[in-house]
Amino acid sequence: MKQVLYSPGYGAGWSSWAHSGAEQFSAEYLPIIQFLNEGGQFIETKRGNGAVPEEYEEPGASVLKKFLEDLRAHTNNSEFYFFFGGASQLRVGTVRNEYVITERDGHERLEDKEIPYSY
Repeated sequence: MKQVLYSPGYGAGWSSWAHSGAEQFSAEYLPIIQFLNEGGQFIETKRGNGAVPEEYEEPGASVLKKFLEDLRAHTNNSEFYFFFGGASQLRVGTVRNEYVITERDGHERLEDKEIPYSY
């Protein structure tokens, strides 16, 4: 069994909006999975649209900043841009097999490749 991040709300996806090899990394990032499993939430402040970590309340902002730092190290690109708009709607899903995350209008759907329409 594997836990995976996906953003089911409309407006902005999470891993489906990632690029340049960041898709799997962002879907399987363990510190965010642990944060959400422990009851954490990513709450947007009134300062913006949630596009950057600084537009979220603590302690979620620190988790997102660490994610961006780790993502930039993973991609070996210190300027790598990631849109955080889907963070406030992130959910943790569990799959048994390989998975695919599909997206329409920012709404992500997590599917176990052997069990379609899982989430």
